[in-house]
Amino acid sequence: MQKIPRHASGTELFRYTRHFSHTFQGIWSPDGRYLATSTSRINEVRVWDIVTGKLVCSHSHSSGGFNGQMAWSPDGTMIASANAGDIELWDPWSGRRIARLPGYLGDAHWSSVAMAWSPDGSQLAFGAYRSSITNQPGYGVYIKDILSRETAAFYGGHTRITTAVSWSPDGRYVASACGEKDVHVWDAQTGQLVEHYHGHSDAVGTLAWSPVDNIVASGSADHTVQLWVPGEGLIRSYQGHSELIRSVAWSHNGKYLASASADTTVQTWEAETGQLISTYRGHNTWVDAVAWSPDDNLLASSSYGVQLSDSMSGETVASYGEPAEVNVIELSPDGQLMASAASGTIQLWNASTGAQYFTYQRQDNYIPALAWSPSGHAIASSNTLTQVVEGHTRCSGQIHIWSTDESTRGELLKSWECHEDMVVDIAWSPDGARLATASFDKTIQLWHSQTGTQAGTCSHAARVSALAWSPDGTYIASSDINGSVYIWQAHTLQLLTTYEGPGCMEDLCWSPDGQFIATGHLDGSLCIWNTATQQLAWQRATSKQRLAAVAWSPDGRHIASGAWDHTLKVWEATNGQLISIYEHSAIVRDVLWHHDNQHLAAASDGVYTWPF
Repeated sequence: MQKIPRHASGTELFRYTRHFSHTFQGIWSPDGRYLATSTSRINEVRVWDIVTGKLVCSHSHSSGGFNGQMAWSPDGTMIASANAGDIELWDPWSGRRIARLPGYLGDAHWSSVAMAWSPDGSQLAFGAYRSSITNQPGYGVYIKDILSRETAAFYGGHTRITTAVSWSPDGRYVASACGEKDVHVWDAQTGQLVEHYHGHSDAVGTLAWSPVDNIVASGSADHTVQLWVPGEGLIRSYQGHSELIRSVAWSHNGKYLASASADTTVQTWEAETGQLISTYRGHNTWVDAVAWSPDDNLLASSSYGVQLSDSMSGETVASYGEPAEVNVIELSPDGQLMASAASGTIQLWNASTGAQYFTYQRQDNYIPALAWSPSGHAIASSNTLTQVVEGHTRCSGQIHIWSTDESTRGELLKSWECHEDMVVDIAWSPDGARLATASFDKTIQLWHSQTGTQAGTCSHAARVSALAWSPDGTYIASSDINGSVYIWQAHTLQLLTTYEGPGCMEDLCWSPDGQFIATGHLDGSLCIWNTATQQLAWQRATSKQRLAAVAWSPDGRHIASGAWDHTLKVWEATNGQLISIYEHSAIVRDVLWHHDNQHLAAASDGVYTWPF
């Protein structure tokens, strides 16, 4: 028996990993040598050496409820991180758990949102929601003594889950906010309210007490950062942002502030004058958190990945993050550029070297489909819009056409709404005049690509999962979750024939000569259909898990399949013989061939490029 070559993850030609998962936070060690990051993709915190860029350790949480909040103790010996029902204290060098502040204390279940160490490191303040056995909700901030694990104080004056907590530099007071317009200042020993600050006109989501004096900075959805003194009132209102403020942080010398906003920027400004020092624009979407390095030279800002930037110049220094799972890839018609979509971004990069050229404006939601125009001058992408109507979430589709020309790259040329549910696939006609879109609303729609006006529509009996134009543009093939393939006359959308496969179809593609269609199925089956006889040519069980993608080689000799079992496999097109297996470290969601027939690309936890 012929031995089938297996290519292990790590032996690929290169892996493109510039798509990052959403990162909740990036925090510095007290000595400034290390950075801890928390992401939405994995249920753990990772600690990085910023000098070498290497991973030092990781700490996995015991349940799936990690919300990304964490804080490094002032002496550097512990990191506290919030899980769905508890707070874990752990060693940042080994990842070993030191202690757990239990999630169940008497009748209370705790869900922490914001946390902060006291200046001397002896106590931890954290916001929590308490749901008792009598189903009476309660909101508050708890202060726990680290040595005894006992509650030292409790403040119960909030009406919502606490979103921000900050200690005064002398450790006597705590400022907290719960997403309303005011800030509460209270005694850290007694839990008694000292002051309500009412300076904002919208919800306060972030707080920071100056490390050197009695000034509080509060950031709000009213787009301002306000500096104020408890008992005295407002000193200054910084109005440099155009969207809500998500994070604010003081430099350790108390001279500067950094503010992170939903307007995608991090701004550094003087506390005394409010004068802008620099604006960092290295993120493509809202920025969740910002933190100063201990020497005040760098800022760590979190969005999709953590960016380190020079605090005064705004220049990028380094990037950290967990690679996002890429859901779709497309090769340009000339084979030079690759487009990939993940975490709501579309990135354009050199297909041979991985050099990044451009990141297209982030969409609000998941991007399920991309298609390069036959001319190579534009990319079409689909986006899903959601809205709540009478208590029910409803989805609709949206198409964007982006310029890929060097002089106008990234410019949105056209967009329009379509379908009544998610658009799962999109394809240009070979002449570029029309676009076909497939949706979970059980329809296929045709569009004039220049105007965005509809050219026709047709329906399936079930949710449509994929579509593809025949190479000569005469036909459109579409598949659905019932396992049916429909063949349509492309100009009239007249239904010509149907094929019935072995259950839910995930993907399909035409052979380069238009004589066959390959379909991938939920049960792992790969089917090849003869379009002349309308019969099944052959079928293979490629995987015990979902077959997510299929692609025919440009010369028509081979078929590549990508599956949820983390593999890309190559098959002889004529008889279904397995030729090669390529192993990945995550689900393979999309596959394609380079034009030379000698290289393949797979969308997984990054984009892998393999030799064939």
